[in-house]
Amino acid sequence: MFNFFKKNKLFTQLASINLISKIGDKLFYTAMLTTATSLPNGSIAVMIVSASETLPILISLFLGVVADRQRQKLRHLIGSSIFRAVMYIGIGFIFKYPPTLILVVFASLLNLLSDISGNYSTALFSPFTKILIKSEDMEEAQGFISVGTQLVTVLQLLLVHHC
Repeated sequence: MFNFFKKNKLFTQLASINLISKIGDKLFYTAMLTTATSLPNGSIAVMIVSASETLPILISLFLGVVADRQRQKLRHLIGSSIFRAVMYIGIGFIFKYPPTLILVVFASLLNLLSDISGNYSTALFSPFTKILIKSEDMEEAQGFISVGTQLVTVLQLLLVHHC
């Protein structure tokens, strides 16, 4: 496997960046759930936070088609990353204030937009895998992406059940 990483440095860097982004998203989701449960009307807040994480998954069914039609995928990929950074900075400013249901709703809305953009980025990234990886290494590349995604999912489950 280390030979694969050495041979495919650019792919490894891009896939690692995507993995780190997913880890950050899952940690943020856990923090949002923790904040939501601390509110007096916590069940409504948890539902809103959960919806902001679930809706992007449903919407992502259509994002692949949109991403495939884009001509300048790299430019859209960079733009999406900048957009997500701005969304999370905005959420950071929101959490300077004491948590309320309105704050959670607004942060969830920004998170929803950020997650949709993140799923769009993932769809934009897929064609680069075919360009960067030789066909005989494709199975290992997909395995690397799949293992990373599964590890992030397990991390999220552990964090959510621990809180």
